[in-house]
Amino acid sequence: MHVVVSGGTGFLGAPLVRALLAGGDTVTVLTREPSRAGRMFEGRVATATADNLPDRFDAVVGLAGENIGRRWSRAVLQRLRESRVGPTRLLREAAEQRGAQVLVSASGVDWYAPGADHELDENAPPGNGFLARLCHDWEQAASSSRLRSVALRLGMVLGRGGALARMLPFFRWGLGGPLGNGRQFVSWIHLQDAVSLILWALRNAAVRGALNATAPEPVTSREFARTLGRVLRRPAFLPVPGFALRLLYGGFGKVLLESRRVVPRAATAQGFEFGFMRLEQALREILVG
Repeated sequence: MHVVVSGGTGFLGAPLVRALLAGGDTVTVLTREPSRAGRMFEGRVATATADNLPDRFDAVVGLAGENIGRRWSRAVLQRLRESRVGPTRLLREAAEQRGAQVLVSASGVDWYAPGADHELDENAPPGNGFLARLCHDWEQAASSSRLRSVALRLGMVLGRGGALARMLPFFRWGLGGPLGNGRQFVSWIHLQDAVSLILWALRNAAVRGALNATAPEPVTSREFARTLGRVLRRPAFLPVPGFALRLLYGGFGKVLLESRRVVPRAATAQGFEFGFMRLEQALREILVG
């Protein structure tokens, strides 16, 4: 299978590309830095830009988008949108014109309205904040009557990098703890499971529509902090006050305090098996090996 991957040099994209290559697939990485991609994958991938995609390919995985985890301003919000919706629409149109069969596009669990402690599966109602509207428009840009399209609603992806890497210094110094009151749920997924879920969605013709990319057992922020502290053998009881998060990150600070207990009902109902069901198991694999 010939797969075009946007965001293929990123935290999730790079291991996905390596997994595709290991499985014998042909990969074209959509990038503005072809020399970097060539070095990263030792010349085993082709590279392209949005203006010179291959004439034919079989599948597309869209993972590109600017990092959300920063202080929000009007300019940042505009860049978050522009890096997702327009490029995804162009990628979908190109896929339709070049004979592709499937498009797997990233989205996020922020599509859902925040709730207290009830589970949110793929049939749960949407939210109406900035990220919810962004995820809705992002998924609409990928939706097609001519392709099998899958919207990958990603939770916090845990691996050697990403959000976890930003937390680790504080926890290793004994300064880690829950966010706010710690009662809000965190929906997470191990990086290996996120890659496996994408590969499964690419190859399983029955998979289409929304697909929650989260582990079956989300945890509260308090449980997350305690588990990470236990794995690191460090205390993890100092809460990060909500006002400090809002002061530091603006609108994104508010998002960090919202609760979404997202479960991967569509994936498990169709037979996908997670390698990392429990948070401690996932963190130990990442941090201890």
